[in-house]
Amino acid sequence: MKNLTKTEIRKNLQEIENILNNHNQWEIENGCVDYCFSLNKDNTIRFTISCEDEVYENYTIEEIENYDIKSILKSIINFLYENEINYRNNYIRKTKSFNNRKIKSLALWLERENNDRVNKINEELAERYKTTKKLESEIVKYKDYIRDLYSCLSVLCSDWRIEDIKEYVFNKLKEFNFENISISYIDNRLIVQKFDDKKVITNFEILIDNYSKKDEVFSKAKRELEAAC
Repeated sequence: MKNLTKTEIRKNLQEIENILNNHNQWEIENGCVDYCFSLNKDNTIRFTISCEDEVYENYTIEEIENYDIKSILKSIINFLYENEINYRNNYIRKTKSFNNRKIKSLALWLERENNDRVNKINEELAERYKTTKKLESEIVKYKDYIRDLYSCLSVLCSDWRIEDIKEYVFNKLKEFNFENISISYIDNRLIVQKFDDKKVITNFEILIDNYSKKDEVFSKAKRELEAAC
């Protein structure tokens, strides 16, 4: 893909911004966030989320493979997962084991009638509960942002999902030493062909829907190709 000029990049950012901020009347009346994008001198992207005069989030997105609309949106989505969601999810997942350890310890100190230790553990459990609930609420907020970004991606790049699956399956097949493979798509159908001296020796389709997973599609393509060999 050719390198985009700053003008072309800014045009892409404006297209994204226009879609994200195209609110309906219900959203406006009930409160909605606005998204703003700008290109910095070093080609990083400044991305802010605000409501009226209050800025909720202010990010700088640095690592972008290229600056087409799909790459920009997917880079921002990945950034939000890596910097806002993953560590919160990790903390929440560990809460159950934390509580189990503390409750076991609580039972021990209750039996020994050590009220100071009992009170301390109860405080720790209460604090963990409050923090976990706070993080769960924050994750909902960030996933709302991500949902908006995916919706924008579907509007501006309607084939983004099947394109990603196509690229993933092709690269994985190369890793497994499948040669002379061609993959294309029509609508929601992935078309896989294997050639021998420019002659098609295998040709099959895989239906892609909203629930299709890359690994599962690859596994199906691999099985079909192995069966044809």
